[in-house]
Amino acid sequence: MNTLVLIYHNVVESNNDLHLYDVSLDDFRRQVALLKNKGVGDRMKGIEEKEHNNHDALPIAHDSLRVAITFDDGYRSWANNVLDILNETGLKAYFFICIEFIKNGGISEGDIVKLKNNGMVIGSHSLTHRFLHTASNEKLFYELGESKRVLEGIIQEKVEHFSVPRGVYNRRILKIAKDIGYKHVFTSDIGISKSDDFVLKRIPIKRNISVDDFKNIVEGRGIGKMACSQRLKDFAKGILGIDVYNWIRSMLLPRAE
Repeated sequence: MNTLVLIYHNVVESNNDLHLYDVSLDDFRRQVALLKNKGVGDRMKGIEEKEHNNHDALPIAHDSLRVAITFDDGYRSWANNVLDILNETGLKAYFFICIEFIKNGGISEGDIVKLKNNGMVIGSHSLTHRFLHTASNEKLFYELGESKRVLEGIIQEKVEHFSVPRGVYNRRILKIAKDIGYKHVFTSDIGISKSDDFVLKRIPIKRNISVDDFKNIVEGRGIGKMACSQRLKDFAKGILGIDVYNWIRSMLLPRAE
């Protein structure tokens, strides 16, 4: 079945001074309510249709398209406001955690356990949130493998999903992820995937998105246009190089990170 995966990052209480990838608490509450109102049952199937366990994290948006909720990085808001809203609606989500965020005052180990105990899926977002495409094979095995090991030690169960930090990946990263034992790699490529794909595309949910735009996304409308825009950005990255592109982007969008 076709699967549309949403990416969230931080959910904050104030509407003021939002980072590009922040979503206000009120907007998130409205968005989750919209997903719930599309007829999602109390139990939801996981990314792989054959799975029927506590990793049920896919609300069914409508007959031909499923929508999954994912979070990247590792913010303290996840185990409080975000979890409360998800629990109120009965929806589940994937939480991809970078180990560096745990060490630097982000989400705590106790909060990660809290998410897991409430039926959420815990995944890896690497050790350090660095660009992985330039890393040696040895570094890649360490970033993907050690982060998996640390998280498994925290939640006392297997971590089977990986989210690529900073959106840049290649075949080498995918091969190492598979060799380490990940069942799915979640990317920042925009589009719709099949539920059993190893590599899954996602749609970023950014600050101040309108209700109508959110509805269009979860119903699969306008995805092609968004993907085309991303391809143009990827072309610019290829011409300028990622470092130069990100420097220019940081000048134009100082609140983007």
